[in-house]
Amino acid sequence: GRMADTLRSLTPEEELRRAGQADQILNDPLVKAALDDIEANVLAWWEASEVKAQDFREKCWAIYCASRKFRGMLQTHIETGKLARAQIEHDNKFKEMRDKAVSRVAGLFRS
Repeated sequence: GRMADTLRSLTPEEELRRAGQADQILNDPLVKAALDDIEANVLAWWEASEVKAQDFREKCWAIYCASRKFRGMLQTHIETGKLARAQIEHDNKFKEMRDKAVSRVAGLFRS
């Protein structure tokens, strides 16, 4: 299942598809607002808490870090997708050049 997906390497096309999904999620106004609210609230709670409320403060910090990690993981998929797009474009140009060369060589033998 999910664990197996993370262990095998993805094709550039799969990476590009994931990047699109990550971009949709990360830039969805509702998701952005929810994450912004979570982060603002837990930071406000953390700041308003007493220093001796260490367990509460640690939980607030953990929630804030988890939200930032979620954003970061989606951003990583987006960046990986940019690299995948460049790889796909490179591969397509190479195939096009190869096909032209093969046609030229084949044309030499037809004459």
